[in-house]
Amino acid sequence: MQLNGWRKVQCGVGMIEVLIALVIISVSMLGLAALQINSVRFNHQAYLRSQATYLAYDILDRMRANETQAESGAYSITLNDDSSGSTACDTGTCSTTALVNYDKAQWLAMLKEELPEGDGVVSMSGSKVTVSVQWDQSQGQDSETIQTYTLEALL
Repeated sequence: MQLNGWRKVQCGVGMIEVLIALVIISVSMLGLAALQINSVRFNHQAYLRSQATYLAYDILDRMRANETQAESGAYSITLNDDSSGSTACDTGTCSTTALVNYDKAQWLAMLKEELPEGDGVVSMSGSKVTVSVQWDQSQGQDSETIQTYTLEALL
């Protein structure tokens, strides 16, 4: 008889345990979702930074291939520069001056294509070249987050 009374007191305890377990699992799943979202965001940021690094070395290699023009400062680029080069260098040989315009136009086009709102600066000081690549890393958020990668090298 006492055993029967005990069962009445315990009625519904299993349901409470199940509800508590569901709350714990739900909070854990929300934590995992936040972790996944951050992982994707940081992975994309790392991708953009590696693209910026690649593009900075690209213009530096182009300058080293046309060293006489580079040393004269012909490869200088400012922010929002809209260099439109000729495509004459695509099909055959071209002069070193035409190659400068071609390289600058190609590089600026790649910046805009590979990076969100990508832009760049190239400046010379003696034989030292400074290449800065910048892009918007906000990923659609309200505020713009401009990131900059700067490379300094000798020509």
